Amino acid sequence: MSTELIVILAVTAALAVILIAYLAVKFYRHTRTERAEEPALLPEPALKIAEPVKEPELADEPEEEQPVQPAPAEATEEVAAAFAAEIGDVLDDEEDDREIFDRRTTFAEKMLALDVRTQEYYDELNNEFISYRKLHERVSGRFVSYRFGRKLVAKISVRGRTMKLHLALDCKDFEEKIYFQKDLSEVKSYAETPFTVKVKSDRGLKRAKALIEALALKEGMEKKTRTAYKDSMEEIRHMVMEKQKEDEAAQ
Repeated sequence: MSTELIVILAVTAALAVILIAYLAVKFYRHTRTERAEEPALLPEPALKIAEPVKEPELADEPEEEQPVQPAPAEATEEVAAAFAAEIGDVLDDEEDDREIFDRRTTFAEKMLALDVRTQEYYDELNNEFISYRKLHERVSGRFVSYRFGRKLVAKISVRGRTMKLHLALDCKDFEEKIYFQKDLSEVKSYAETPFTVKVKSDRGLKRAKALIEALALKEGMEKKTRTAYKDSMEEIRHMVMEKQKEDEAAQ
């Protein structure tokens, strides 16, 4: 092989090596540039569970006010009657006012035939009366009468299953819706004590005592300094027993 050919091959090989090196460097630089421009990979955010969307609450529409209807007259009367019956001050109660005793039955016998609660009311009223000075009681065939000095100021009677208190007061001076009083001034037996109320409940008893206080104020009655308790029903029992003995003796 000639020298010239060897030189040519050597030069060609050198140029090839230079070209390969140049291409390698260029490729390296290009690759580095792309990596530098490529954004860094960030960690993926944790998945969040979407909360349900709450629908806005609708404001309640104001209810249309209904006009208040007046209670029927019958219902009003029933309520009034129930209230009056509770306090024991109804005066037109036909059932309670219906006479269940014989005409010959005395006040003591009637009282002894009533329920225990009414007997207790009588005992309290009687002790209230005798707690005043110069006031005297007298149990007769039809009533218990109370006199302040010589003046008749009160009576207690029994009709049917009801005990009634009669006072020497003017019915017009007291509120009827409170006491439910009845004026018996046209009845001869009660002309002096026309103010009449029923005593059928604890509230009725309380109001009866308030009326006795009003009577005491009107008549100038004064309380005793000391008053011994009196078993009023024991006196009633004794009177009934005495009457039974007299009836047996008469037969």
